[in-house]
Amino acid sequence: MLADAIKKVDAINAGDFYELRGMGSPSPSVVTCFKCVCLFLLGHNVKGIKPKPDSKEAATDPEGYFAKAKAEDKILKNPNNFLKELKGYDKDNMPEELITKVSPILEQDEMSIERVGKASSALKNVRVWIVAMLTYFKTLKIVNPMRETAKEMNAKLKIVMAELSVKLAEVAEINAKLDALNKSLSDAVAMATQLGDDLDSCKKQLYRAEKMIVGLQGEKDSWTETVAKLGVDQIMLTGDCLIAAGALSYNGPFISKFREELEKLWRGKAKDLGLKFTEGVSMKSLLGNAMLIR
Repeated sequence: MLADAIKKVDAINAGDFYELRGMGSPSPSVVTCFKCVCLFLLGHNVKGIKPKPDSKEAATDPEGYFAKAKAEDKILKNPNNFLKELKGYDKDNMPEELITKVSPILEQDEMSIERVGKASSALKNVRVWIVAMLTYFKTLKIVNPMRETAKEMNAKLKIVMAELSVKLAEVAEINAKLDALNKSLSDAVAMATQLGDDLDSCKKQLYRAEKMIVGLQGEKDSWTETVAKLGVDQIMLTGDCLIAAGALSYNGPFISKFREELEKLWRGKAKDLGLKFTEGVSMKSLLGNAMLIR
């Protein structure tokens, strides 16, 4: 309805108001309509310019609102300004006292759409504007509490959103710490796995080392025996070589039994001379290979 009222105001010809301003005896509809206009544009407490009791205006405009409208630059004194005032009227801040004054006036017979239309087509559109303002006020009485409620809810929402933002920041910080802990856990698990693998490898190496040590222990005993034997062989080497050399030099022509007797004889002589030799040494035992001899 408000948009329709603005269209009606746009359709008004300012020249029509110049004609209205020149009226000598305005009809009751014209006077009453401009009374409403004065209350809207000049304030709900505005008073008209009362005519002299014996003048003709006293009969047609007893409260002087039509005279007031003609004297005001916002209304009939400057019709172009009047149209601008209607279009730019502060409809969101109308006092309830204004509506209380205008509403019963609009119910009067002279303010009916038919009578106002007969008085002036331009005023008919002004009446549409007045009705639109009253309707808009009634709508505001419903909407404004809702606006206030929405404003309060928006304020509460802003507080909640601010608190939510803080909580989200805290959650983000906790998530960052959790990610760091998860990474530390992952690194620790990987390290534990690696240490387990290293432990298994060490166990295997230790097992092999133990086997090697056991094996080397046997070798040690063997080497110890060999070294001891070599030490003895070194002491007996001169005597052993002397007996073997004698056998190699002289035993060739003789039979084996005689050869053994000769070697026994030489061992006895070597003993008499104080030479050390291996017990029962012979050329065969010193120079022969048991595997080949077999």
